[in-house]
Amino acid sequence: MSFKDRAKGFKQDVLSDSATASSSLKQGHNPSRSTLIDVLEDAASQKSYLGMTFVEDKNRESLVSYADIADMAKAIAVQLTSKHNISVGDRAFVVCPPGVHFVAAYFGCLYCGAIAVPIMPPYDQLSSDKFQRIIEDARPSIFLTTKSYM
Repeated sequence: MSFKDRAKGFKQDVLSDSATASSSLKQGHNPSRSTLIDVLEDAASQKSYLGMTFVEDKNRESLVSYADIADMAKAIAVQLTSKHNISVGDRAFVVCPPGVHFVAAYFGCLYCGAIAVPIMPPYDQLSSDKFQRIIEDARPSIFLTTKSYM
């Protein structure tokens, strides 16, 4: 399916979802569930909702549902708490390339109550110095990254 076809389908879904949202608000839907985790969980309950399309290069893209993002994030949260003893309020540096891994790591932190500190890896001496100052200031308990950034 081409990008234009998916975009057209997305527009139709948004219009349909807007109508559904309006009617559910009229029927007493509780809008107070407003954390990012609440939003992800609500979207994940609709198994087929596309969460993100990440274009890796002109020939490859990743399509991930909200349910998949939630599942990956929960698995990360379990690892953080059970294997690495991360507690509510601990800081976790998220040093991942843009894409699925970053989103899953960020939400994994939110699920376990850690404070996600997204940061790009250093690429020269100036950014390396800045990176070091941020580490010293934030004092992270853990770094979440990918093999490509190690």
